[in-house]
Amino acid sequence: MTIDEAVTGFDLLYPNAMSYEQKLGLLSRLDKRIYTEVYAKYEGDIPESFRGYTRLTPVSTALLVPFPQDDIYAKYLAMQYDLLNGDISRYNNSARVFNAAYAELCDAYNRTHKWKKTVRAGDIV
Repeated sequence: MTIDEAVTGFDLLYPNAMSYEQKLGLLSRLDKRIYTEVYAKYEGDIPESFRGYTRLTPVSTALLVPFPQDDIYAKYLAMQYDLLNGDISRYNNSARVFNAAYAELCDAYNRTHKWKKTVRAGDIV
């Protein structure tokens, strides 16, 4: 899923007054979290670092989470939108849905990837 697909898909599901920059910032924050909490801990073909997205990032840039877990982006944007609007009841529901999707992503990644081996002081290599 690309940045444009995530933003456009969210806008279709949730007509909103959030700016593109706000949505881009939220997508960037989520992908930074996913990169540091999940992807960076495992072996695999991921980039060495993740710097996030800015206004200069092409809208055709692929987000980090592939299908079938890529619906996490709409769920995260919905949760943040509900919080921004101060609708705590909807936010609590959206947060449960997002947290379940995040846990599913973590579980799926854990099942299909190996942990990175780290060397600490005193370890025998």
